[in-house]
Amino acid sequence: MWTQPACEALTSGRVLELRYDGYLRSVEVHAVGYTEERNAVMRVWQMGGGSVSNEPVGWKLLRLDEASGAYVTNTVSAAPRIGYRRDDRAMARIICQLWTTAIALATGQGRLVIYCAVRIVVH
Repeated sequence: MWTQPACEALTSGRVLELRYDGYLRSVEVHAVGYTEERNAVMRVWQMGGGSVSNEPVGWKLLRLDEASGAYVTNTVSAAPRIGYRRDDRAMARIICQLWTTAIALATGQGRLVIYCAVRIVVH
């Protein structure tokens, strides 16, 4: 699998389905890039499917050369997930990533309002 379907899922805000390690997986793409060893990878939140580690939900770093049958679904992604950090250190070069900004404002009634903006950066 190349980087294009992964970045397409990220930029369209849709879930990516693929086969990895023999399992069908549903993932939300947060960042796509290359490691120092020049392996194409993506940082994803796996929402469902199988896993060799027996952890079907959670953060994963997937090598794109080990994935197959990837396609962008019509399911809306809930990215960014809690725990996401942009500029992933596992990637020496980032192709596309989510860029989030949160702003907290105090109201006159003693309430805290948080605004979150999501921007997609394609390098």
